[in-house]
Amino acid sequence: MSNRGVAANPEGRRLGMAGWGATSLLKRTASIALIGLLVLLIAGPGCQSGDTESKASVDPNSIAVVLGTGIARSEADDMTGIILGKLTDQFIEEHRLKASDAEVDAFLGAMKRFRAQDEIDWEERRAEMLEELKSPSLDEHDRRITQAQLETLESNMQTSRELEVQREGPDSEKLEEFERRFASSTVTRWKMHRELYKKYGGRVIFQQFGNEPVDAYRDFLREKEAEGAFEILDKQYEEEFWDYFVNDGSHMFISEEAGEEAMTTPWWLAEPRSD
Repeated sequence: MSNRGVAANPEGRRLGMAGWGATSLLKRTASIALIGLLVLLIAGPGCQSGDTESKASVDPNSIAVVLGTGIARSEADDMTGIILGKLTDQFIEEHRLKASDAEVDAFLGAMKRFRAQDEIDWEERRAEMLEELKSPSLDEHDRRITQAQLETLESNMQTSRELEVQREGPDSEKLEEFERRFASSTVTRWKMHRELYKKYGGRVIFQQFGNEPVDAYRDFLREKEAEGAFEILDKQYEEEFWDYFVNDGSHMFISEEAGEEAMTTPWWLAEPRSD
């Protein structure tokens, strides 16, 4: 899920993975994600701080209201994220799900191991691609694809190494602070998913920054709507709001077994499988 509304992950759908492979991919891409986002804190719905206090009144021109706060028409594109963010902020607070320092340390330790393994894997893959490009039998189409993949890989390697240098430089404290915020956000988000899954169950989908219990989100929101915690006042936005949670075609579902494990064991602590 993204901060701008809730959008499905097209990259995840294209991968066509199933079962435990989705969790393995999370580990494989985790350090790349952190490398690429050291200028922006990644926080899913419910992992951002925000005012969830109810207001005394709601603007009559609001298109929706959540916990007493109106959502203006100018915020229509962000409506889903605003509603879900405020409700999950409340859920996290009520269930005391904020990541502890020990949990943050464990996450960062895992990320450090992933980065070290990435360096080994990247070097091996780079050597393989360089050999592929030397082959006279490689057609032009495949050559362009391999060359583009090689350039992306080398860019990731360069960025990763530059960041390792910065970790020892004058910006080290700033980077450490960001990484701890990133870790806290990620761990808190996973703990929220675990609790939603415990309560509502249902199917789990692959997402690049952590598998999601999409059916549990849907049932959570239906319950909150029935309680009056939020209401979509302008019904033209209702179908768009619910689409992510009810449109199976938007997602790549992982197996029931893998979903159960993903919601009980944090992906950064899970043991890899050989199958």
